[in-house]
Amino acid sequence: MRRTASGRRHLLRTPSVRPATVHLVRPQKPNPDFKGKWAPPLIDNPNYSGVWSPKKIANPDFYEDKTPFASLLPISAVGIEMWTMTKDIMFDNIILTDSMTVADNWASESWNKKA
Repeated sequence: MRRTASGRRHLLRTPSVRPATVHLVRPQKPNPDFKGKWAPPLIDNPNYSGVWSPKKIANPDFYEDKTPFASLLPISAVGIEMWTMTKDIMFDNIILTDSMTVADNWASESWNKKA
């Protein structure tokens, strides 16, 4: 430890050196018959017909809509459902528009105004 000019004590730290990685090698018995990692023996399967894939069957009732949004009606209302365990939670300042200028004008007129 040493003391600074203000009288505080500081620990002297030596730069930490990470120890070299140690690989432990277990002693092995010499085995002249070792031919590599063991794998179970394979037997022939005369019924094997390749990698499995599901059967594809024709579906006469299948219909694919190429333009799914063309048949939708215009949106005239939005429902917001909020579930909470705390009472007295309120929110406002909700706007739905497709115009960025309308949203910017509305935000500049109403956002961050204190009553």
